[in-house]
Amino acid sequence: RSRGLGDVYKRQRLTRALRNKLDDSLGWFDGPVSPEALERARQKLRQELSGPAQVDSLRVLDSYVAYRNAAAEQQAKPSVTSALPANLGVMGEAMQLQRRSALRNQMLDADMREAFFADEEALDQYRLAILQVQSMPSFTEAERAEQLRPLWQQLPAHVRTQIPTPGSTSAAKSE
Repeated sequence: RSRGLGDVYKRQRLTRALRNKLDDSLGWFDGPVSPEALERARQKLRQELSGPAQVDSLRVLDSYVAYRNAAAEQQAKPSVTSALPANLGVMGEAMQLQRRSALRNQMLDADMREAFFADEEALDQYRLAILQVQSMPSFTEAERAEQLRPLWQQLPAHVRTQIPTPGSTSAAKSE
């Protein structure tokens, strides 16, 4: 039997699993959440929960939907980055990450940000570091790997299992 949204909320409160369940209910596509999808998710929570758990879960749902809608609106706006010269490299991407992070800080409490977006933010920061290191033409592959390895080690363990260790592909090529 598949666990419902209320079951996940009761069992785990704020976790990535709850965010996944909310996305299941609201739709996984990037973009604004339709009023119909929001109402279906609210109805589901009202059916599955009562009392304080229902009130809390509806608050989390509303906060998350408000964030998703604001993020979609932010994404749709022409950004400052589109006016930047192409030779600024990773600067445009860094600005996009900062805007998204600032929006999360503004709209979501710390517990919700941590539970819903910590892995994503860690990966974004790591990806940005990769782009910065790769844009340094004076670095050898070994030097790039040396720069990235400590950053890779700071990623949560379950995230590290999903991406190669810096230098592992170049080490395999050189053997």
